[in-house]
Amino acid sequence: MNIAKDLAQCGVKEKEFPKAGSIEEKLTFLLRYAILSHSSHNTQPWKFSVREDEIQVFVDRTRWLKVADPDQRELYISVGCAVENLLIAAEHFGYGHPVIYFPEPGQEELVATVKFEPQGQPSPFRDSALFDAIPTRQTNRKVYGERPIPRGDLKHLQSCCVEKGIWLHMTDDLEIKRKVDELVIRGDAIQFSDPAFREELGYWIGQGVFGASWLIAKIGQLAVTHMNIGKGQARKDSLDR
Repeated sequence: MNIAKDLAQCGVKEKEFPKAGSIEEKLTFLLRYAILSHSSHNTQPWKFSVREDEIQVFVDRTRWLKVADPDQRELYISVGCAVENLLIAAEHFGYGHPVIYFPEPGQEELVATVKFEPQGQPSPFRDSALFDAIPTRQTNRKVYGERPIPRGDLKHLQSCCVEKGIWLHMTDDLEIKRKVDELVIRGDAIQFSDPAFREELGYWIGQGVFGASWLIAKIGQLAVTHMNIGKGQARKDSLDR
């Protein structure tokens, strides 16, 4: 049973969970939370297959940003975000979820197989508030406020890194921030000087993936594709804007 991507356009309400439905109906419902995940350029590069008590998660290479993401790093991170949403939702509705990543060697499109077990115990590092955050998550591209982030919030972010090999480095060292800023500016200049990058970005803007109306999306596509806006983008991304 393959799940259509246009489910992403549907709202999801906790009370609509099909308690009396089949296991496939319940797992299909959980996917409504998975597809609300963040993804690079909002490309939503995933596909799912529901089979009895398990869900297979596939990467959709037709949505791979071949110019902006040549090594597929962001592609697989995007799919990983969808998997995490799925696991959060599963725990909320009482399912354990053994996961096998890349279960079939040589088939890189199959990212994970998740088996669902009733009456599972929630993971200690997944706060229940994460479930409530899924349908309300937003991307904010406005200028950050100048007030410092409370240290308690910073410690909470660092405490999220509980799995082996994952760490989060934070700094308020101005010199380090300046060096990172310089890299961002150089990166903007390099990317936007490449017509292939602008064409790829323009295509996705034209698809309305950033929430603009049809007309604004098409105007944005034309502007990005045919104009080098690298300097303007660098100013927006810079610490000195």
